[in-house]
Amino acid sequence: MTRPDRLRLIGGSLALFTVALIGRAAYVQLWQGRTWTARAVRQQYADADLPAPRGRILDATGFVLAESRELVQLRIAPREVANRAILARALRNAKVDANWIARAIDPARAWVEVPGTFLPGDIASLVGMAGVHARPVAERVYQSSEGVRRIVGRATPDGGAVDGIELAMDSLLRGTRSSAAVPRDGKGHRLAATDAGDRERRAGH
Repeated sequence: MTRPDRLRLIGGSLALFTVALIGRAAYVQLWQGRTWTARAVRQQYADADLPAPRGRILDATGFVLAESRELVQLRIAPREVANRAILARALRNAKVDANWIARAIDPARAWVEVPGTFLPGDIASLVGMAGVHARPVAERVYQSSEGVRRIVGRATPDGGAVDGIELAMDSLLRGTRSSAAVPRDGKGHRLAATDAGDRERRAGH
């Protein structure tokens, strides 16, 4: 085979490879685009449940027997924190244990879930900080005596009714829950809270 023939063969092979590459790219983008997009969304986002606060239970005089309080859980991504000293001071002000503060500002850790729940007003300075991810939760509080409590009943931490008036009137008390898609990291941890579903949430009667 002469040199010109070899050059034409190489040139033809490169041309065929280019055509095949373009054809494959077009197939993936035009025919499989939706499939890959949906797969990416499933990998990068998770559904976050946004429970609705249960309605209050009152006695005949208007005294509150049961009510829900909006609380917040804190999750920290230490590698995203911009100023560890400010974060540590804010966590101390929120009465977080010193051992958990040390974990929250340790860049060797990717994710720290601070135990317990907090009143929104107590952690207002934390919510806007880089690396701090807040998640709303609801807590059911009962003001009545043990005897009345048996009539009022109980509700689970996620807002489900167990017994008593809580269960009998659950369709009115439970409100309308919602959900929202939140980003997550490579390990599946949810990275941020969102208020995208707040407009759909409705507190119970």
